[in-house]
Amino acid sequence: MFAGFLQDPSRPAVSNDGWEISAADIWGVHDYTQQASVLRERYGHASLRQGEFTDPWPGAKRLLLPGVLHQGQPVVLSEFGGTTFEPAEGEAWFGYDTVVTREEYAERLSSLVEAAVDSGLAGFCFTQFTDTEQETNGLFTADRTPKLPPAELRAILTRPRRG
Repeated sequence: MFAGFLQDPSRPAVSNDGWEISAADIWGVHDYTQQASVLRERYGHASLRQGEFTDPWPGAKRLLLPGVLHQGQPVVLSEFGGTTFEPAEGEAWFGYDTVVTREEYAERLSSLVEAAVDSGLAGFCFTQFTDTEQETNGLFTADRTPKLPPAELRAILTRPRRG
């Protein structure tokens, strides 16, 4: 285990989350595609869930450093989503894509979460919880106002895995 190199080997450690993994107890992947079908294609294969990342990865950086081999670490989609709903005025970065209606936002969020849940990965973390000064792609605005009704957000984010 990678944690064995640390002062406290009882805690899992991540060397570089999202890309250029060299050694880690958990392999985190950052993938901001806005298409659920692409997430399903990338993560629906057993070989990917088991850490056999052989294809080129999205973005400017590669997922693994040369010579890194999977040794049973769980693979998680540690950052995904990044959709902006109703962009704010000003110079904020609006996200990887923008939708303008509640219906579009609910559909996008639901489809991405559904694809992540059904992928078979060890876990996922939607980015991000709230908007910030520079990013407007949260589930809530910066003042913590939900972008969808709380019951709808909860239903989308807690849906069970199919099958």
